[in-house]
Amino acid sequence: MPGRLLLAAWMGLLLTATEALPQSACGNGGRYHLRPAPQVLIAPVPTPSDLDSGQVDVGVLTVTIIPRGSAARNWELCLRMTDPSMGGGGKESSDVEYWSPGGAGWQPASVLDQVIARGRGRGDIEVRFRVRVDWTDDPGSYSSVVALTVAAS
Repeated sequence: MPGRLLLAAWMGLLLTATEALPQSACGNGGRYHLRPAPQVLIAPVPTPSDLDSGQVDVGVLTVTIIPRGSAARNWELCLRMTDPSMGGGGKESSDVEYWSPGGAGWQPASVLDQVIARGRGRGDIEVRFRVRVDWTDDPGSYSSVVALTVAAS
């Protein structure tokens, strides 16, 4: 059996307007505000039971969507990874998974925009994150930036 894995998975969640992200399928985010400010969720070092279960919980991020002007606008919230890799050790960003309200359970993140929620007017969305881990992962610190964008639907 491999030695105990020392893996610290970091996820920086970047909340920004769509125009700051090239090739976004979510359109123009200039008509919306996202709250809170950019922040980092830090996953704990996985325990042996986390490695046996295949995942480590990163936490929950509550995103508030505030339309500018008309509060009756429809919107879509999109999520994407800004890099296909989580850094050293060859861990892929798709090992980051998210769960959004009304979604189809845990979904792997991607470098392509994924619509994770839809709504109308002001909305608070809770998004849970976890990282898939196992005994074969190389020890190290991993980081990944998740970009959330919102646009008219």
